[in-house]
Amino acid sequence: MRCARNKNQYLRIQALTLIPMYPQVALCLLDRYLLLDESHDRALAYEARAEAYLSLGCIDDAIVAYEATLRQEAAKPNVRTWVSVEYPYLVAVRGLTSHFQGALEILASRSSELVFPVIRFKFHAARALMLAALGDASRAQSEAKLALDAAAEKRSEFDRLPTLWLVSNTDSDAVRRLEELCGA
Repeated sequence: MRCARNKNQYLRIQALTLIPMYPQVALCLLDRYLLLDESHDRALAYEARAEAYLSLGCIDDAIVAYEATLRQEAAKPNVRTWVSVEYPYLVAVRGLTSHFQGALEILASRSSELVFPVIRFKFHAARALMLAALGDASRAQSEAKLALDAAAEKRSEFDRLPTLWLVSNTDSDAVRRLEELCGA
């Protein structure tokens, strides 16, 4: 059996596993991981911090972690996450208007990376909800239709895993709000 080259990664992987049941413990492990030597996948650790904070209901802390993820991705672009869509989606769904401008800019910079149905859904849903809140009803409706089209997709791009990366029932409130924007 081969040993892992970077044993520090085990801290991050353990933390990811613990987030659903023990988010505080996961945060402690992630703190330890981030104190260790600079590694290539720190963006993944910051993303995990955001997930842990979200599971605790600490939205402001999650936003700080998402922003750290984006800074880390800019510094080391060889490791990418979906935070460029998850963060704006959180901002839009929660109606965090003070973050709208930055979130819309992030979405604009990543519009060519919409490879999975759930990513397309969250991208267009975030734009639709923010544009609607900003009073741009026409563009909001167009984005809402694109989001609902993505939500209706029944197969992903993976032949062997056709249901991977589809929109889940956890997004039902956003779907309802998008349907209202479309007048459905």
